[in-house]
Amino acid sequence: MTIKAVGYSYEECRKALEKMIILDELPFNFVENQIFKSFCKVMQPKFDVPSRLTICKDCLKIYVDEKEKLKKALKDQRLCLTTDTWTSIQNINYMCLTAH
Repeated sequence: MTIKAVGYSYEECRKALEKMIILDELPFNFVENQIFKSFCKVMQPKFDVPSRLTICKDCLKIYVDEKEKLKKALKDQRLCLTTDTWTSIQNINYMCLTAH
């Protein structure tokens, strides 16, 4: 077994948290959950869990950045768009947009 030193980066931890919130579609107030805060303290005592407002701002910034990347990637491209809508068993409405 090899042991190696691992560095700590507050920014990397925060980015991972933001990614988790976005990809798992968690509510922003998830970070205020006491069990989650306790888990974070056990995993990395140096990590101060940001507030829900800070997480919201960070996720919005990611959205804006990704939107700009998409605009640049699609610049001068021809697109065909198709939409589809459906309602889940839980009576939640969904819409899918597909670009060709």
